[in-house]
Amino acid sequence: MGWNSKSGILKNEKISEDELWSYFNYFFSDSCQKTTTYKFAFLKSILDNLFNNIPFENGYKISYYNIFEKFAESFWNLVVKYNLRQQALNSQGKTSKIEQIFNELINKNPILQNLEFSSMEEDTKIRTIKKVLTECKKYVIGAFYGDFNGFLYGFEENTDYLVFSNTAYNFLVKYKMEIEKLNYYSWAKFLEKINEENVLYKILTKLDLSIPKRSPLDIYREILYKEFQENNCFYCGKKLKNLVHVDHFIPWSFIKEDKIWNFVLSCPQCNTRKNNFLPDERFVTKIILRNQTICKDIDSLKNPKIKNEFVNYSDELIPKLWKYARFSGFKPYEKSLTYNIPQNTGYLPAADSGK
Repeated sequence: MGWNSKSGILKNEKISEDELWSYFNYFFSDSCQKTTTYKFAFLKSILDNLFNNIPFENGYKISYYNIFEKFAESFWNLVVKYNLRQQALNSQGKTSKIEQIFNELINKNPILQNLEFSSMEEDTKIRTIKKVLTECKKYVIGAFYGDFNGFLYGFEENTDYLVFSNTAYNFLVKYKMEIEKLNYYSWAKFLEKINEENVLYKILTKLDLSIPKRSPLDIYREILYKEFQENNCFYCGKKLKNLVHVDHFIPWSFIKEDKIWNFVLSCPQCNTRKNNFLPDERFVTKIILRNQTICKDIDSLKNPKIKNEFVNYSDELIPKLWKYARFSGFKPYEKSLTYNIPQNTGYLPAADSGK
């Protein structure tokens, strides 16, 4: 199937993990055609949006706008901030179309060169994202679809989203970190071929820093502390005083998303100890019960953003993420975080489930 395809049917027939890995092995090989870094940025943007989905009966939808917002932000950092070329110069000395879009924008308004993408005026940012989206609809979505022979996602000309089967989506969530690492490595190798040595210093670090910044967490602290009266540390149960930490229950480095269903309030000591560990699996039941409380009162919340964050939430999500994070190498922190933990109520396997 060609790069200029207007639509692609999602293949729903059964496919094994080994078969999906074979497609990824092909994608990361030199046999897979890549003239720009677009495909690497596209894959990264899909992974970054796995929890911004719309579930439906046979799988999940992820909107083009969400994908290419992440795409534009990552590309902006690499092109504007780090001066990394994303395509080998052609015979006319031209760069990739998206680099041209950014350069034209900066030529009109030079101050943008010193700004983070997220700091742009909203109208400018939206126009830029739409230009990037238009370019990638032409040259990336169909080509990437063909690389995976239709087993990763489907798309249609008159829709504004990609469609993932349950099998493909669960595979991406399960192996998210492994795919990210392979993608960074292949992206870095490609950049080394087309850039001068002086801009390649710490290339993998620059790719990692192209990840959009984490959101300010004050809004979540305010909602959990005041609206839901979470006045005790989620882990040790001590009364929260002046210094209240907002903790990612499943580490941010795994999901790279800020969602209220994954936030708990903790004392500084517990948050520091837990750090990038998983909480003991017995806490999973506790956060599920907490999220059920939020869902009951969600219509009364003043901030619509919070309601939107629960659109794709279910009681099965946290246990699944806990299991996949553990699979990806995250270890549970089990020392002294043992206050007031409910008994396992069926959300997780018994305690000897492979720890």
